[in-house]
Amino acid sequence: MAGPWCSFLLFIARLMQASYLPITARLPAHPSPRFQTGIMIRRKQFKTQGVYPKLKSIIYRTLLLALLTAMVSVAAQDADELDDGPVDHTSEEQPLARYVDLQPEFVLNYGRDGRVRFLRMEVNLVTSGPDGAAILNHHSPTLRHIIVLNISDAPHAELNTTDGRRELRQRILSEMRDFIRSETGASHVEGILFSNLVLQ
Repeated sequence: MAGPWCSFLLFIARLMQASYLPITARLPAHPSPRFQTGIMIRRKQFKTQGVYPKLKSIIYRTLLLALLTAMVSVAAQDADELDDGPVDHTSEEQPLARYVDLQPEFVLNYGRDGRVRFLRMEVNLVTSGPDGAAILNHHSPTLRHIIVLNISDAPHAELNTTDGRRELRQRILSEMRDFIRSETGASHVEGILFSNLVLQ
């Protein structure tokens, strides 16, 4: 970065030195009074005709432009270095939850009091990871069987209260996890959701 700009500034300095050559260069070792008088007249003409001020103004503007360009280049390089800095791995996205809808919906009779009762509901399983949904779909017949056995044997009082349904859901979830873990080595079932629950 410094090499090209040093060369450019050296060129400007040589240009400034060259601007004085018509007046000061090629002087003899012992100039005559007449020659010295001519030099003084030429120098005065250059000054009065505005040659020096114009040349100095051009050189100063060029130097100022070069300085501003160098500052902008350095700022852009620093910005690129900041952009290429270390990545914050803490902001990486966590695996999103996936839902497996066990279709068709469940229509069951349940209860232990000798009265025939009916239940209709939809069940969704919560999982995550790229293979979780595929594994649960593959084992959906067994998972549905676990749900049917637990709900059919549940008393009406358990299904008719929020706390009872919560306990029933935890019991089903535990059995599902045990089964999937025995098949795959991991539970894959993170939750179970009951929706559109209708009791009769």
